Amino acid sequence: MIAGRLPFDGSLPWFASTFVIGAALALIGRRWGRGVLLLAVPLSVLTAHSLQQKFLPLSVDAPDFRRANPVAQPVEVFRSIREQLLPLRPVLLEGADQRLAGLELELAQGLSIAVVAASLPGASSLTTDDRGALYVSAPEFGLIYRLLDENGDGLFEQRSVFCRDLEQPMGIGWHDGTLLVATRTALLCLRDDDGNGVVDGREVVASDLPAASAGELRSVLAAEDGVYVSIAGRHGEGVGNDWREASILKIYPQGKTELFAGGIHQCRGLARHPLSGSLWGSDDSPESLDFSSRPDEINVLFAHQDYGWPFCYGNRKPDQKLGTVEICQATRPALLTLLPHAVPGALVFGYPLMGAEVYRHMLYVVLEGRGDDPQRQGFRLVGMPLAADGRALGWSVDLVRGWASPEGEKIDGMPTGVTALGHALYVSDRQNGAIYRIVIPPAVQ
Repeated sequence: MIAGRLPFDGSLPWFASTFVIGAALALIGRRWGRGVLLLAVPLSVLTAHSLQQKFLPLSVDAPDFRRANPVAQPVEVFRSIREQLLPLRPVLLEGADQRLAGLELELAQGLSIAVVAASLPGASSLTTDDRGALYVSAPEFGLIYRLLDENGDGLFEQRSVFCRDLEQPMGIGWHDGTLLVATRTALLCLRDDDGNGVVDGREVVASDLPAASAGELRSVLAAEDGVYVSIAGRHGEGVGNDWREASILKIYPQGKTELFAGGIHQCRGLARHPLSGSLWGSDDSPESLDFSSRPDEINVLFAHQDYGWPFCYGNRKPDQKLGTVEICQATRPALLTLLPHAVPGALVFGYPLMGAEVYRHMLYVVLEGRGDDPQRQGFRLVGMPLAADGRALGWSVDLVRGWASPEGEKIDGMPTGVTALGHALYVSDRQNGAIYRIVIPPAVQ
């Protein structure tokens, strides 16, 4: 019962304590005879159960990520929302190319899904412009694609390479007629002056960002007075040599850079709340030996606040080597904690969507997942229900899953980016180079 609260940060203390318990039971048994089995058996079962929960945490199939911390507590309306969305139902992909033919996903009630674009190698971050064109980054290939649905049928008839020869274009965002791109070392502003779907001009907003490491996926979000860019932490569990690491930076039009929020290991998605104006971000926690104690997070980001890494994790829990209670009390806890290895990536609010209210009042988060995670905590799209005024109503609910088998034998896709447009959500699949269109049901008249 107390296993998840003990400050053991490695496997040795757990196995040592289990051995001590077993030895003590054996000694008691020798002294008091077989009757002690009435006590020894349930104690052994409880000990084994606590260890299993410590090292093999609940899978996401358990109701609603019940490891969410107390900041986002469920209310009665959350239970009614779950009844509307669940159970998930199996659906064969529509419009699938040969690579995805026969893939069966599980969808929440009312949703439909189809592949609307394929042969986009490395498709990652997504954003839309004022005309409804969809932009797709491909960091590994230095490309940004532009897709346009000219007749409104949900398919992309017009397709072009918007920009090429970029240095790992990761995060992208549209603002005031320009496409903002966070690359490996810079923040760029790209313009399409003649509207033909190909870049005409490039402006370097900042050129000296800390170089991104392999596997890093930055996020970018524009505001009226500047641009927010995420920078991942470095050097394993320690602190790097650059004050900009493990942070959200705010970069002004003149190129001036300041620290907006710190202590964030790797923010792979940023979104502005359309009602409150607050900044929300995902956080992929680092790998550790005791992986069950490192939850991934969804944070509400405030200026000049610290979110703990590498000194604290979870709900202000001190790291055994680096943290203290005093340090962690000064940090800001996560709004929502997810299971380790879920790898929360891109996120988007559903308020701009046209359709059923239950889907409009939701924060959508892509869980990318890790290939070396046998429990497949990620590889899905989840929704966090929100009240009409934007408050969190509870934990997250699975909306689309099935890109990886629960038993871990196979990975059929890796959802990476998400954006909202019209009646649908668009999700990129980095592994298959595809874009999915997930249509939400219409509003009840």
